[in-house]
Amino acid sequence: MERRLVKRVYEEKADCSKDDNFRAKEVIQRFEEHKARLKEAGIWAVEDQFKNKGPRVNSDGYPLKMLRKHPVDGFYMVHEIKDFSTVIQFLPELECTFRIYCKDGSVKKAKNLLPA
Repeated sequence: MERRLVKRVYEEKADCSKDDNFRAKEVIQRFEEHKARLKEAGIWAVEDQFKNKGPRVNSDGYPLKMLRKHPVDGFYMVHEIKDFSTVIQFLPELECTFRIYCKDGSVKKAKNLLPA
């Protein structure tokens, strides 16, 4: 009858495509520190971690292609999208999301304990 959903107090994402990714290690360390800080303060919290597989655009045989019209002859040619997109090369193949949730009554206190 009464839905008392937990509220998100922390979320951070990191590219987990490579094992030696310094940024991912920093994010995981902060996540663990935040959990410990909440536990130390006696605030009930639950964590959520999940991996989101992104496009593997830099791998051979990626199915998404691009049609471009030849500037002189006018015919269309099929190209790899990675060859013409400056943004797509920065998409992570594996993105990890780290979240912490608290009960509604503890949200303000929990957010104050976590650095901005």
